[in-house]
Amino acid sequence: MFADFYNDRALGVALMCTNICEQAGTLITTIISSWIVTSGVPWQTGLFAATVIAIVPLIALFCAKKHIRNVKKSENQRGLKRIFSNAVGIFSIKSYLLISAMTSLESLQMSAYTFWYPSVYLLAWTNVPNIFFGLSYTTITVINSVVMLTRTAIGLPTILWFAQSWRHGKGPFSGKKGNDRAYPIIVSLGAMMSAVLFVASVLLMDKSFPGS
Repeated sequence: MFADFYNDRALGVALMCTNICEQAGTLITTIISSWIVTSGVPWQTGLFAATVIAIVPLIALFCAKKHIRNVKKSENQRGLKRIFSNAVGIFSIKSYLLISAMTSLESLQMSAYTFWYPSVYLLAWTNVPNIFFGLSYTTITVINSVVMLTRTAIGLPTILWFAQSWRHGKGPFSGKKGNDRAYPIIVSLGAMMSAVLFVASVLLMDKSFPGS
């Protein structure tokens, strides 16, 4: 869908903005959850909070001007059989298959983080509150989320600029031939570093949060 509306470098910017928004939503949810578990309000409150937050962008989406695209479909592109055949055939592309697997594993990591880490923070805050300088659990969660969001807002555009410069032979790579493999190389390196740091954070949990 993004590729239908954006081309070349604009596509990368659009995907970057989507990624930042997804992570922002995850971090905001973590902040809301930390308040819910410590305030004594019913857990159902989270359902209403998420709904209220989602209403604003949904209203903007419905009010936005709609563009009707003039797309002509040939007869051989119609029918469920054709759609199913195309859907299955795309998995014969090795790069697409690997990217799909990587995305699934990355989503699993993020789901584990959002589900598990708030509980770890709460347990550590309850048992050894002195390591958090006497700050409340909600405050700790907010600070952690803001730091992560700031890191994403700065790091992701920087990485995108570096990857696009390498891909097109511009910026620090001016005068050099562009590299068609720049994007997958950067993504692969980032994914490996993320996995290593995630495992390290789990292994060092006892040292980071003594008594938890």
